[in-house]
Amino acid sequence: MLDNTKPPSDQMEIETEEVLANGMTTRQKILEAARKMISQEGLGAVSMRKIGKKVGISQVAIYRHFADKNELVAQIIDEGYQRLVQNLRSAADKSNNPAEFIPNVIKAYVDFALADPNFYKAVMFSSNGATRKQVNSLSPGVARTRDTFRLVNKILEDGMAQGIFREGDSELLSQSVWMAVFGIASRMVLEPELSIERKDLLLQNAVEIILYGLVRR
Repeated sequence: MLDNTKPPSDQMEIETEEVLANGMTTRQKILEAARKMISQEGLGAVSMRKIGKKVGISQVAIYRHFADKNELVAQIIDEGYQRLVQNLRSAADKSNNPAEFIPNVIKAYVDFALADPNFYKAVMFSSNGATRKQVNSLSPGVARTRDTFRLVNKILEDGMAQGIFREGDSELLSQSVWMAVFGIASRMVLEPELSIERKDLLLQNAVEIILYGLVRR
């Protein structure tokens, strides 16, 4: 459960000049400690006290860099989301054919999830108010406001323009593709005992089914 607790204002005045003089470095250390904590133990394990202990500063000191734990977690989730976006863009750049974009992007998404399952769950399963708008996916307009959907939406529009994909509402189609891929990645994260061969086979079949629904006939 994320908390919004803040130290009393008089406590915030108790800080060393050393930490103040190295504010940016301290902030980076706080983020790195929290990031590792999420990856190794899950989002629920994050606490300001534990982070302070790992960084070597007081719990009070953390509040000079982040208003509360929600803000800290929101920053980490935003950074993770941006890494995902970059991975998807790199995957899309591997081909000029929209029909090849889709499998590349799907694989990149699943790879991102499996590379750090706890972090993926923190990014994608978060219901924290500070980050909820970053993971909301099914409302109208996401193709304009979220980079991942903007990317997939553009691929679908290009495919329609080239006569490769069937005509339709590109945003609805991108959301439908996302729901399918999210389900695949999430189940693989939640079933880590699956072999690599089994995961590859499931992913291959899922990609074929998604493409079958998109390709014009």
